[in-house]
Amino acid sequence: MNAFKILEHTTDTALPHFPPHAVEHDTPWRPNKDKIWTWDESYTISENLFLACQRGAGARYRDLGRQYLLDSYYDPLAEGRNVLPGRHAYSHVNSLRACLKNATFYFNVIVQGSDSYKWEGCKRIQLVIQPT
Repeated sequence: MNAFKILEHTTDTALPHFPPHAVEHDTPWRPNKDKIWTWDESYTISENLFLACQRGAGARYRDLGRQYLLDSYYDPLAEGRNVLPGRHAYSHVNSLRACLKNATFYFNVIVQGSDSYKWEGCKRIQLVIQPT
């Protein structure tokens, strides 16, 4: 059995247990479950789904990657609103990286103390990271 067949089987087994779209941490989406069931970070999976597609697993993984992009996070950033405070930095950076590489829109990222990095696209997000 090759790796892509194993990946396909694993995906088929796991997907029924996933939310239908990206869900923010601490957001209930499973009925009749306690708070511990809200600790998912489904918006972080896009990066690996896109990598699977890039490595030859097929368009299914690109489509799933897009399905798990967190629009409620990216859209405010695209409008210039800073929605970063209070969010888990590592998880959201992974999510942003997936978007930077693979989404249909791109970012202009400005990190305090460094040069600007620009990507062209249909949306432009300016992200300013400030020390706390």
